[in-house]
Amino acid sequence: MSPLRLIESRYALGAVLSLALARSLLLFFLATWALLGWGSLITRLFRMRLALAERHFSQLWLGLALALLLLQLLNYFAPLNWLAASALGLGGIAAWWSSERPDLRFPTLSRLAPRQQLRLLVYTLLILLSAVWIAIQSMQPAAAYDTGFYHLQTIRWQNEHAIVPGLGNLYGALAYNQSLLTLAATLNVYPFFN
Repeated sequence: MSPLRLIESRYALGAVLSLALARSLLLFFLATWALLGWGSLITRLFRMRLALAERHFSQLWLGLALALLLLQLLNYFAPLNWLAASALGLGGIAAWWSSERPDLRFPTLSRLAPRQQLRLLVYTLLILLSAVWIAIQSMQPAAAYDTGFYHLQTIRWQNEHAIVPGLGNLYGALAYNQSLLTLAATLNVYPFFN
C-alpha cells in the first residue's frame, strides 16, 4: 500500500470515529434531556421541593426510574425498538418544555455573579469531558464475560419481541431481569444501529 493511500485510510478512519463520537454525544445529550424532562414531571406531580444544588441531579435519577418503569411496562406488550426510544425521548423532552415552574429552567449566564459563571463553566467543561470519555469507552469492544453470555441476547430479544413467557426455560441466563438491559435495548435503536 502506498504511503498516500495509508494516510487517506487513516483520515477516513478518523472521520468515521469522529462521526461515531458525535453521534454518541448527541444521543447522550438527548437522553439526558429526556430523563430531566421525566424527572421534572415527577417533581411536579408529587410537588417535590428540591434544593437548587441537587435539583437537576435528582431529576435525572427520578427520570431514569420513571423511564425504566415505563419501558418495562411497555415491554409486556411491544418490543423495545426505535418507536419506543422515540416515544420515550420525545415524551421526556415535551415534559421538560412544558414545565411551568421557572426554577426547572436552566439559569441564564447574565443573571449569575461572575464567580458563579466561572463555576458553571468549570462544571460544564467537566461534564463535557466526562461525556466524551464515556462515549469513547462505549465504542470499545465489550470485555465483560456476561456480555456475550446473556446480555446481548437479552437485548436482542427485547428489541425484537415483547416479553416471551418461558424464555428462561430455554436458556436459564435469559431469565435474569436487569433494568439496565431494558435501557440498553431501548438505546440500541433496533434495527438502525443493531
